[in-house]
Amino acid sequence: MNNAILLVSTATQYIGTARMPAALTNAGFEVSLLTPQRSLAAKSRHVRRCSFLPDNASPMQWLAAFVRMVELVSPRLVLPCDDNSVRLLQSLVLSPPAALPAAASLGLASLVRESLGDPEFYATSIDKLRLASSAIVRRLRARSPS
Repeated sequence: MNNAILLVSTATQYIGTARMPAALTNAGFEVSLLTPQRSLAAKSRHVRRCSFLPDNASPMQWLAAFVRMVELVSPRLVLPCDDNSVRLLQSLVLSPPAALPAAASLGLASLVRESLGDPEFYATSIDKLRLASSAIVRRLRARSPS
């Protein structure tokens, strides 16, 4: 079974991101990380592979680094570690860049869907005003008899 997991971060100082590699390693995953230089998480002894983003990376530079890391690691899942990473990953499914070859786009979109779930709920998941009401509605639907 593929136990490779790729953490993707655009932030450097999040303590939660720095703690994730140990927890994931303890759960049996082989952890890789794509992050900016000077990242706290990159210092973790639980990160097997680490690749660094250029300072102030543009979305296309981020995409190129992400594609290289996915090719290198072949992760089972990719986990975003901050809001910007969530949005960048979601954009690969919702509006893939035209410069990305179709086969690569399909493969990356499949990985992101497997990791983040149904794209129908991406907008709701990042909209703090819609998230609570959506969760309540889903819970009520799950309770009601069919």
